[in-house]
Amino acid sequence: MPQAIQPLSPTTTLSCQESKKYFKLQLKAWTSFDPTQQELTAIADAIQKGGGFVTVMEVTQVSELSEISDIEVRERFESLVAAEKILQNLDKLPKAVRDQLSSALANEKPTGSTGSSPARSGEFKAA
Repeated sequence: MPQAIQPLSPTTTLSCQESKKYFKLQLKAWTSFDPTQQELTAIADAIQKGGGFVTVMEVTQVSELSEISDIEVRERFESLVAAEKILQNLDKLPKAVRDQLSSALANEKPTGSTGSSPARSGEFKAA
């Protein structure tokens, strides 16, 4: 016998991106070291310790993902939003889907294994 369809509960989050704002940050800096093969955190630490100066910081704010003109960046944020939705509603997913997610995470390659990192200097193109 068919079961009655249950409506979505009012606590179910359908869109968690509506309240978020996104910021494009562009920095110009001078350093007394070669930053090309260093991670962003190492560059920031070295500048903080006197190894350089940030000369320009430009910040642009957008209110919606659709306003981000860089497709790769927008897709990465969309993936983060989707992951947040999954985490918020994990208990509502079918067990088979939860098991699939768990298996995929267990088999994930460690970060940085591909040899590229978006946090490295010069790897993001200027918009």
